[in-house]
Amino acid sequence: MLAKRQKCLRVLMYHGVPHASAAVFETQIRYLKAHFSIVSLDEIIASLVEGNVRANLLALTFDDGLRNNFTVAYPVLQKFAAPATFFVCPGLVGTGGWIWTHEARMRLRSLQPGEFTEFSKLAGVPAGGVEEMIEWMKCLECAQRGKIETALRTYTSGFSPTQEQRELYDLMSWEELSRLDAELITIGSHTMVHPILSALDEANCAREISDSRTLLEARLGRKVDYFCYPNGAKNDFVVKCVRKSYRAAVSTECNVLTPINSLFNLPRIPSAETIELLAWRLHRPGA
Repeated sequence: MLAKRQKCLRVLMYHGVPHASAAVFETQIRYLKAHFSIVSLDEIIASLVEGNVRANLLALTFDDGLRNNFTVAYPVLQKFAAPATFFVCPGLVGTGGWIWTHEARMRLRSLQPGEFTEFSKLAGVPAGGVEEMIEWMKCLECAQRGKIETALRTYTSGFSPTQEQRELYDLMSWEELSRLDAELITIGSHTMVHPILSALDEANCAREISDSRTLLEARLGRKVDYFCYPNGAKNDFVVKCVRKSYRAAVSTECNVLTPINSLFNLPRIPSAETIELLAWRLHRPGA
């Protein structure tokens, strides 16, 4: 069993790395460098395609294109010469907007209990808390979700993000993306604006998938070969569209990789707030 586990490939999934977590993140990268060979997603894909799964290979991925990936994570990756893939939503870059789940969550949390209850009734949202409402919105058709978002922006018209919130959720600019060392950082697509793809009609779904690659390549002058499903959501049509535009795609399913994995449904291991939990996730039985 030990030899089998050692020959598994791993892809680690990060999102934001705020300044408050900088020291923990650096400790994690130091730990990963000591126990694994951190390689690019290209090398992981090549190992899978060739069936040559070498021991202890690990790739790093960062979802959403958050600015703290540039200001906090990137310098640490440079320090340790640790390659990574940043999955970006180009339709939001330069707009001042956030990923919709981040914006909706912060606006909802800004409400007083009575206001939250009132908005829930006005929007026809099932009873529950903020996270329950976000999960409910994820299941809506895109047009219906858009109406709820518009109503929420109107209801919270006085909302202004704090500096702490901006540090968590602001996105990288085109200028910052262009400054990422292409030898160290691979740019991947995370759709145009991070919709739940399985909730879109086929035409909009296809555009979100293909246009994001086109725009990233045009603005950054780089090849964009890899895709990340927002929220891990997909169906047969989504995967069909991704296959047309990309070499491989990562999911949010938690597991290690072996040659039997589909290149368009590559599992990843989620990061953790502590080094102890991260180590357990990477080395737990079956991993």
